[in-house]
Amino acid sequence: MDTPDGVIRVAPEAIARLAGYAAGEVYGVVGFAPRGRIKDEVSERLGRRTYRRGIDVSVEDGGLRVTLYLVVRYGTKISEVAMNVQARIRHQLREALWVGEVRVDVFVEGVR
Repeated sequence: MDTPDGVIRVAPEAIARLAGYAAGEVYGVVGFAPRGRIKDEVSERLGRRTYRRGIDVSVEDGGLRVTLYLVVRYGTKISEVAMNVQARIRHQLREALWVGEVRVDVFVEGVR
């Protein structure tokens, strides 16, 4: 982001962490599904919780694209949980980063 005082850059890992915190606050989200990254699998085996796991962030046409791979709670309405996650992340990232366009893609990988 360019400002009159200089440039502000936010690392994708920081954006993923913000998105992970926001998604974790939504009722029905149990966790994130790993996407085959070796470091994610090692962290999981060591018992470390990482918000980068199951979250991909990219910058596209001046906006953000966040892709999440979730595990949801059994008995919840999956479409409702996914829409709530989209709204919560979009709001959180717009507030924290002052970005206009935020696209949030949610893939439910499991039910627990």
